[in-house]
Amino acid sequence: MMKAEYVPIFKSAGVEIKGPTKVVNLPFSRTSARAIIVRRSDGEIVGALHSPEGKFALPGGDLEDGESPMQAVTREIEEENIHLRGSDDRWQDRMQVSYFDGYRELAFWFLFVVDDAKLGQCEETIEVRWISQGEDLWHPLMQKRILLVMERYVPELMNVGLMVH
Repeated sequence: MMKAEYVPIFKSAGVEIKGPTKVVNLPFSRTSARAIIVRRSDGEIVGALHSPEGKFALPGGDLEDGESPMQAVTREIEEENIHLRGSDDRWQDRMQVSYFDGYRELAFWFLFVVDDAKLGQCEETIEVRWISQGEDLWHPLMQKRILLVMERYVPELMNVGLMVH
C-alpha cells in the first residue's frame, strides 16, 4: 500500500489558505508509466515481451522517486532501447490512467504517434515488435484498453493496416 501526503489549499476572495498536511493510504502498491507507440502508416503498436511464457505489454515501467509520469515514460523508452522516428509533440496531452487490480498498479498510458521506431534489445525484454491491432498477444484485456485509448485520441488510425486501399 502506498501513502501520499498533501496539503489542501482553499481560495477565498483571492487569498490562498493552506490546510493541515494530510496523509492518505492509496489502494495501489505501484505506479507505472507506459507508452502506446502507434505507427502512422499501418496503425501497428509496439509490444514488449518480458518472459518466454508471458504475454506482451506496453513499453514502460515503474516511476522512480520524485519522477513525473512523463519523465518516467521517456526514460523507460530509452532504457528499453526504443528509438522513435517522426514522433509528434502531442503525446503528453494523450494520457489515460488505468488501474490493474491484479497487480495493484496505477498506470499512466501515453499515446505516441510515430513514423517509425527502431526497436532494439535490452536486458529486460526477450522481444520487442510491432503488433497489428487485430492480434491479441497482450496481457488480458490490454488489447481492448489500448484500442479504446486509440479510439479516443487517434480514431483516424483505427484499423488503418486492415483497410484495403
